[in-house]
Order: sequence, then C-alpha cells, then structure tokens
Amino acid sequence: MSLLTGFNTSLDEVGLLGQASQAAFPGGIIPPGWTVLTPAQLGLGSQYTDGIYFTDPTSGASAIVLQQGSNYIVAFRGTDGLSDTLHYPELLTGTYIHHYDALSTLCSRQASTWLAITTVSSHSTIMLTHPLLASRL
Repeated sequence: MSLLTGFNTSLDEVGLLGQASQAAFPGGIIPPGWTVLTPAQLGLGSQYTDGIYFTDPTSGASAIVLQQGSNYIVAFRGTDGLSDTLHYPELLTGTYIHHYDALSTLCSRQASTWLAITTVSSHSTIMLTHPLLASRL
C-alpha cells in the first residue's frame, strides 16, 4: 500500500530515504546494507570530492550516492551553512540544479532507476521515486 494516494512509496521506503537524507550530512549513518559510491568511484575528479561526498566546487552543493546491488539512492544535502543562502535565487530560477550536472551525467549512465531525495533543510525532505536521472537531476 502506498503511503499517500498518487505516490508509489511504502512506509519502509520513506524510512530508508529518511536515513539516506541524514547520511548526506557529515556524521550521518549510512543505511544498513547500503554502501557509498564515492565521486572517485563514479569517475569524477578530485575537485568534486569532499571525502565520501560529491561537492560542486563553485557552489558547495553536496550529495551522497548510495548503492545496494542494482539499487541506488542520491541524497542531496540541504542548507548547512550561511553561505548557502547566497544561492537561494538560483533555486527560484531553476538553475541551482546545474551545480549537480557532473554528478547527474555519470549517475544516469550507472542505472536507469534511482531513488533520489532532496533535503531542503536539516529537518524536511522532499522525496522522489522514479527514473529521475535519465534526463536531469
């Protein structure tokens, strides 16, 4: 049974995506049974690497990529510092997503179906569950 009418997302999936959302932040715990795909493992250069996280060098936009077999999750880190507010106008114009272009290009080659979540802040999450990266994050 889906959590909400119109969304094919179970309560267990919501819990998993919540855990992945927390893993997008330093010190967050990786969900059991999932492993991290680092930017280097995805073929990204060191300029996109912040430990296990993808980080865009021009904006600080960050994400973590998790894998379990042929299943993947991309969890985007939300606002985690005052400097992030300088990029809020890009959210309004829809251009902020381009800070993830290097990641989305590589991820779309890895799998056709992804679970992707965006952490809007440290307390709220928007969840999407569909073949998201085939065209654009």
